[in-house]
Amino acid sequence: MPATLMPASLYMDVHVPMSITRALRRRGFDILTFRLASIVLLH
Repeated sequence: MPATLMPASLYMDVHVPMSITRALRRRGFDILTFRLASIVLLH
């Protein structure tokens, strides 16, 4: 049976360094940051 690739989504709060968030995004992870979530909730 072939392996199935599934996208991974992660939530990063303000305590996670931005360099880690950027590196994971470059590797294809779907990242939601606290800052982005705050903007979305305000609109």
